[in-house]
Amino acid sequence: MIKLIIWDLDGIVWRDDLSETGSTGPINQDVIDFIRKSEQLGIIHSICSKNNKQRAIVELQKLEIFNLFVFPIIEYSPKGPNIKSIIENCQLREQNVLFVDDNPINLNEAKYYCPEITIESSTKFIDSFDAPQGNSRTEQYKILEVKSKDKDNINFLNDSKINIAIYNKETIL
Repeated sequence: MIKLIIWDLDGIVWRDDLSETGSTGPINQDVIDFIRKSEQLGIIHSICSKNNKQRAIVELQKLEIFNLFVFPIIEYSPKGPNIKSIIENCQLREQNVLFVDDNPINLNEAKYYCPEITIESSTKFIDSFDAPQGNSRTEQYKILEVKSKDKDNINFLNDSKINIAIYNKETIL
């Protein structure tokens, strides 16, 4: 069962290449509607896109869907490791994840890093997607997202309120 869908942006959510043209071109309204509807039914959504992060966020905010994504990675770096990172951050298994990208190289890279992931090269799957009959879980994952940003040993120790005292055995008598 698919629990997480990771979306590319250019050629999937919108037609044009935002970083090259500076424009999204026509929006794929079917994808936008699907993201909104499936999110309400319990599907988690994320982004893995080689793009200008600031521009992409502005466009997603205009579409009023940016808040529906968790652990989005919008940067010019290889997608395979980024997808693996998103899955790990969501604490899910690869077989519960779908990656949607129109570039076969990116799809193959995703499969290399995550052999059990499901991949789609187009958005035609949304017509037959079997969404669960649940409730939105995005807020739960947003909390997980915030916690993961604060993840380091110093913060963990400070939050745990652990006090450590070290004594030299020879000086204590």
